[in-house]
Amino acid sequence: MSTSQTLNATIDRHEDHAWISVFSKLFDSEYTTLHQLAGWFDIEDSAIWEKYILDIVQGYVKEGSSIFEAGCGCGAVLNPIQKNFKNITIGGVDGSERAIQHLLQHVAINTKKENFLVGFIPDELLTIKSEQYDVTISHSVFQYMSKENALLSVDEMLRITKPGGVVIIGDICDEEYKEETEAIMKQHWGEDYQSKLPTYLYLPKSLWKRYENKCKVLVRNSLVEEYWRRESRYIVYLRKRNQD
Repeated sequence: MSTSQTLNATIDRHEDHAWISVFSKLFDSEYTTLHQLAGWFDIEDSAIWEKYILDIVQGYVKEGSSIFEAGCGCGAVLNPIQKNFKNITIGGVDGSERAIQHLLQHVAINTKKENFLVGFIPDELLTIKSEQYDVTISHSVFQYMSKENALLSVDEMLRITKPGGVVIIGDICDEEYKEETEAIMKQHWGEDYQSKLPTYLYLPKSLWKRYENKCKVLVRNSLVEEYWRRESRYIVYLRKRNQD
């Protein structure tokens, strides 16, 4: 079965659950690198992917950091972080059981299995104790969610992050570039996009001002020129204020 046939077969139409079905089927495709299994099959050079991820976390993840990823997939984001920073603790949650199994076999080999959960956000985040992690990440996940669930996920990510820690939300689809991105995604995902698959969620950069009362907020685009999505997608950093 070709990749396009695999992606287009039996798709559940229920919001972000439909996308979980698509990404789970990538494990039956010809792709082998983690980032391509996670959907970035247009990026052939793993070095570019690693450079892109390090651009996102540099200055926030440090040696010994504890990191949780909401929507961790098969570990495409956590793997380059783990490779470049020593003695870190990783955990995560994803709606795809196949993705979590792959992550445990290929990325989190020396990590406690209980650090990784199968479930959907924001609901599964409710099971995690407050103030557990230095860095909480969600990368290229929010476009597959409703706005309500995306904002609820931000609240829960902040809750499980330690005071002084940071929530990083990467690859957010910029509302300003909606028309251009929709055209590209139709090419990227094929005829099922907008018919069997929910369209992306787009969020304006101004949205994040609502968190300024409890966080130091930074919004920026990726500095990695090879990442062609960098103009139409952006990164948000919410530095949680220390308790008085």
